Amino acid sequence: MRCSTSARDVRYGRDEPPNGKEAFVRILSAVVLASTAFFLVTGARAQVGGNPDGGARQQGDSPAPAASPPPPTLVEQQDVDRRVERVLPLCESTELATRRFCIEELARSGDPSRLAYARLRRIALESTELHELAATTMWQLYHEAAPGLEGPEKTSYRRDPGRTHLVFFPTAFTTERGEVSWDIVNLAYWDLNYGLSDNVEIGLRTGPPIGVFVIAPQVKFALKFEGGSVALHLLGGTLIPFFDSGRDNKIVFGGGGPTLSLGEPELFFNVGVEAYVFGGSTNQTADLLLPHVGGSVRMSERLTLNAEVIVPGYRLNDWEGFQVGKVALVLYGFRVVGGSMWGDISFAAPICHGCGELYRFLPLGVPLLGFGFAW
Repeated sequence: MRCSTSARDVRYGRDEPPNGKEAFVRILSAVVLASTAFFLVTGARAQVGGNPDGGARQQGDSPAPAASPPPPTLVEQQDVDRRVERVLPLCESTELATRRFCIEELARSGDPSRLAYARLRRIALESTELHELAATTMWQLYHEAAPGLEGPEKTSYRRDPGRTHLVFFPTAFTTERGEVSWDIVNLAYWDLNYGLSDNVEIGLRTGPPIGVFVIAPQVKFALKFEGGSVALHLLGGTLIPFFDSGRDNKIVFGGGGPTLSLGEPELFFNVGVEAYVFGGSTNQTADLLLPHVGGSVRMSERLTLNAEVIVPGYRLNDWEGFQVGKVALVLYGFRVVGGSMWGDISFAAPICHGCGELYRFLPLGVPLLGFGFAW
């Protein structure tokens, strides 16, 4: 007779083996326990992490930085600069897609000479749609943060190719780097200028050969800042009369002065002064002082309104003292702006004693005409 019982007999209170339902419950419990253990182990490994070579890595460790690419050679940098100069005009387009393409091309090509810095910064400052792309590109190219947007996006106009002067006198804005401009200002003088950089412009001034031949090199240095620009314009040369080209009749002159332009080329206030000294071998001298103040408002894609006031001062051969306030001149008109061309239709309205007779025949003032190109 058997007098002992197994653990199974004690648990179930019987000698029979478990039925099918009990066996299924046991198997299901074993599967659940095994799955739970598997996920716990996997989660622990994911939290601790590991290096590709199998070694443990502490949480928070950063991957080893990639090696910096070698700096470009001079030839490579010149190639990149040429690509950037070809792409940059696209950033001035009024089409959003074209400006986006320009920024993307700059990001792909790079800009080691920072030729596109000013334009990318302006886009980041003014364009809601392109701010993020321009800011990312500035960080990629220059490792500098872009400025934030200032209010609602401004209306984007095509660039005014005649922005370097108002009606008659210069502004503090310059031609872009590598840009050439030819300006015929009110049929009075001709300027041929070249943008040596974004802040330096060199050129040559002459005029229509009517009685005298004029040739005068010039240079403009600009300092651009947030909300405007200040510039120094220097000019000097010689005047050679046609009627007698002897040495004694040649006149040498030189001078220049500062100009402050507050605002953007689409809306700005302009103030400055220029002073010139004239002399020759005949001991005849003259001093000329030309203070000027004015402004410009961009009315539409194609139209700009310009105005300025001049109150000149002068002295001739020390015969009299310095004369100022004898006459003032109001210049006003509008400019038609094209892609690479501009044209001015303006009027000169003098204010002086006895000038009233002029307005009997020319009620708007003396008409003036100017035009120019930039490429």
